[in-house]
Amino acid sequence: MKTTPDQASPAELRAATMAGIRWFTTARLGVEIAAFSSSVILARLIPPAEFGRAAVGLFVVIMAGVIPSQGLSVPLVQRRAVSGGLLETAALTALLAGLVLGAAVFLLAPVAVAPLLGSRIAELVRLASPAFVLAGFGAVPEALLSRRLDFKSLSIAELASVALGAATAVALAVAGVDAEAVVLGAIVTVAAQAGLFLAFAPRVFPRWHRGVAGELGRFGALAALSSYAYTAFRSVDYAILAARLRPAQVGYYWRAYQVAIDYQLKVSVIMLRIAFPLYARSGSLEQTRRLRIRIVRLHTVVVFPLLATLIAVAPKLVPLVFGESWRAAVEPTQILAVAGMAVAVGMGAAPLVMAAGAPGRLLAYNASCLALYATLVTLTAPYGVTTVCVAVALFHLTAVLAQVLLVERSVGIPPREVATALLAATVGSAAASAVAYPLARWLSTVDLPRAVFVVAVGGAAALVYGLVLRLAFPAAWADVKLIVGAFLRRSRAETDPPPDEVGSAVGQA
Repeated sequence: MKTTPDQASPAELRAATMAGIRWFTTARLGVEIAAFSSSVILARLIPPAEFGRAAVGLFVVIMAGVIPSQGLSVPLVQRRAVSGGLLETAALTALLAGLVLGAAVFLLAPVAVAPLLGSRIAELVRLASPAFVLAGFGAVPEALLSRRLDFKSLSIAELASVALGAATAVALAVAGVDAEAVVLGAIVTVAAQAGLFLAFAPRVFPRWHRGVAGELGRFGALAALSSYAYTAFRSVDYAILAARLRPAQVGYYWRAYQVAIDYQLKVSVIMLRIAFPLYARSGSLEQTRRLRIRIVRLHTVVVFPLLATLIAVAPKLVPLVFGESWRAAVEPTQILAVAGMAVAVGMGAAPLVMAAGAPGRLLAYNASCLALYATLVTLTAPYGVTTVCVAVALFHLTAVLAQVLLVERSVGIPPREVATALLAATVGSAAASAVAYPLARWLSTVDLPRAVFVVAVGGAAALVYGLVLRLAFPAAWADVKLIVGAFLRRSRAETDPPPDEVGSAVGQA
């Protein structure tokens, strides 16, 4: 049994890319409306300290998806062809891994987590443990949908599951549940997504095939370990701060990290969900290289101005959206927005390295980042949240530089081309900040409603940014037009980029 051809033609990649952008953008809009609305409601119903405790439980839910998704789904997508026996073995392995890990977390939480973080957090960790089993059910169906470049089904599953999880969390919070509401909402999201993947994908029954089990072995293990290291790197700060700071301080840091980094990753996920299947189906290193450079440019052109504007409007935006009780999260949010820009540059490298069949390199990089990051947060935690945020921002800037120079270069991506791809977003955001920040300082002296303040500053920044792209960076401006055209289903003639850009379209890159 084979799920897709060995590789896709440039025309097929182009069509899949445009369809993926359209579907994932539509789904992302719905997801963000649901997630952001629920976040605002929960912020007003649940105290900051409870969010600080829930952050550890959410970390467990995130980790639950790593072995099924990265250890099994990624190898299945990366391979040029897969057999029915390999799929059945992967399905069984995902379920067994979920059962074993879920049981281990449930049983060990009282003895491993409670002494360090307290019995309340240990109970939240136990509450999150079923996520391992639930994620196991969805691993192989997700891989099959990705191999088919079925971005429509993937998008629908994501939107529906997030909406259901958000509704669950809000309903529980209204009923008086605190941190448990946040964790249970995440569990419902995982369960719904796995169920929808099963509904949309071809049926695969778990079964053991000894002869093909080794095909998942080394690559899958390295991919899973690499993803575990990365996920731990992304979340270990919550666990360290929970052990060293008051719960409210952890809650402020969590909120700032959510706004400055995690929210922009919700935009990045559109690119990430599309990138790996496209890299894996591309026909040559040159095609993959051009696709990677194009993704860096387009991604940063979208994300950088949002974060630059966030720095200017955070003093009004954070209390406006989340309430006065979150005002202490303003300065951490502004600092971490710089880290968010660095993270935006690095996003997409992991799918690239996986598609190139080099998970060991990614594992070495992620494990090094985890060790250094954990050490840095541990050393700076006694000095308070602001100091931690400064250290985190500097670390992310250094880490993305190392990634470009070491990891991406090793799979054929020249650092000079990455730097060139960042030029439009960097210059445009600098110009927007040069207008937005002084304007925000001046408007702060005027008695304006917060919403009017945010719209005025954001509108001025957007106008300046758009003018800079239009006048100085026609290729980046054409990228924006291309994506808008794809989203609106315009004809290719209306959205063709100019001949001076890298490749004539994403699929031709």
